[in-house]
Amino acid sequence: MNPILTLLDLNLLPEDGRQYQLIEGELVMSVIANLTHQRIVTNLLLLLGKYLEQNPLGEIIVNPALLFSEFDCLVADIAYISALRREEVISCEQIFAAPDLIVEVLSNDFQSQHRDRSIKRQLYAKYGVKEYWIVSSQDHSIEIYRSPRLDLVKILQGKDILSSPLLTGFYSLSQDIFKTYQ
Repeated sequence: MNPILTLLDLNLLPEDGRQYQLIEGELVMSVIANLTHQRIVTNLLLLLGKYLEQNPLGEIIVNPALLFSEFDCLVADIAYISALRREEVISCEQIFAAPDLIVEVLSNDFQSQHRDRSIKRQLYAKYGVKEYWIVSSQDHSIEIYRSPRLDLVKILQGKDILSSPLLTGFYSLSQDIFKTYQ
């Protein structure tokens, strides 16, 4: 059995360019994102960024470290933090409480998908994330989970409209998340 690690142990790791997470005291190394993954994250950032520029309700952060506890330090693809909760969530330039919305873009490997769909979703629910989007590049779908337990409320594809009660007036065709510019 591996020893339980803490945030202090995580901070002592060498700067080697890899992305590490701590899940219930277990060290997890993330897979390097492929171009499709990065394009989806970029599309979401552009859409959400444009919306937030016109509606300054909060901010989005890419690849934030979410320091939930001494044993749980997760990295999400995108986090949205409302302006109303900023002081509660961010301290000393770190995120110590649950963002309002978290987005994970699935990697192609089974282990990573299981972690995002099950383990991370359970931890996000435990720490109070209000909404969680899981984006699949394989089937061009967006799964929407909402609090209190981050239960699945809908799966979007094609011309389905992506929206959120957290982002009043934000609408996008789900297919726009998967656009490529080649």
